[in-house]
Amino acid sequence: MISTNNVAKLPFKQLNGSKKMDELWINTGTRCNLTCIHCYIDSNPTNDSLEQLTLDDIKDELKTAQKFGVENIYFTGGEPFINKNIIPMIEAAMRITTTTVLTNGTKPLRKNIPQLLEIEKSSPYELFLRISLDHYQEARHDLIRGKGKFAETFETVRLLKDSGFENIIITPTAEVYRGTPMTESQARSVYRNLFLNEGIPVEVKVIPAILEMGAQTKRAQAKHEFVRITQSEIENTPEDQLPQCYNGRTVQKIAGQKMILPCPILYEPEYSTGSSLEKSLLIDIPLNHKECYHYCMKSNGKCGN
Repeated sequence: MISTNNVAKLPFKQLNGSKKMDELWINTGTRCNLTCIHCYIDSNPTNDSLEQLTLDDIKDELKTAQKFGVENIYFTGGEPFINKNIIPMIEAAMRITTTTVLTNGTKPLRKNIPQLLEIEKSSPYELFLRISLDHYQEARHDLIRGKGKFAETFETVRLLKDSGFENIIITPTAEVYRGTPMTESQARSVYRNLFLNEGIPVEVKVIPAILEMGAQTKRAQAKHEFVRITQSEIENTPEDQLPQCYNGRTVQKIAGQKMILPCPILYEPEYSTGSSLEKSLLIDIPLNHKECYHYCMKSNGKCGN
């Protein structure tokens, strides 16, 4: 059990006297077809520390999320499209609300494009694909993700565009800032133009900070100091700048046990709030992870779109 001494606690969002859920995150598992040297969760082809979820695993959470007015459902990993259950899970989510899948945009996504188009066509909600492209320079991207992966991801985006899929969000990580004074606005412009030059309109979401977790801890040069967030800081923070555990939760599975976590950044079992999403919304979350301050409070990092 995590210590809560001298740590700010954050209650769940309320609207008109009732709990209000904005986001539900579903971690489909840590397995991935790539082994990126910056991955905060150390995903790779053999990592099953977070097990592959099934539709049965998340049915109750989808019902609860709908009950509490969820506005966005996100699938993350690992690489969601290597989970053999991903299509029925996306279908179920799309019956409830707008859905986004975070993906590396390589071959596992490509083979699912026809099914994704059918799901989107039959749902009243929008389906988004958030595709990682760590750097706008091919060599810098491939240094992180592997030789040829920049071209592979770019080709997948082209295939999506040619198939008529429009809701594409390109996501550079904060690696794009290394060794450059580039601003977030400039980064968004560079990425948009990269694709517009090929006739492909995309949206861009830049991850605001580097997470010193997983594989990234081996590369971090100056370690982040551990800073605790005080209760007064939380009480004086505008609602739209509060950490994501204020209005969302994450579902994952370890050793056959389903767990509800405060947010998609935390994945260690010690941060579990139990196996019931509805009960988790009653728990005040202690903000005692290093990234609660550095990513959420200092950088105003938001995992959502």
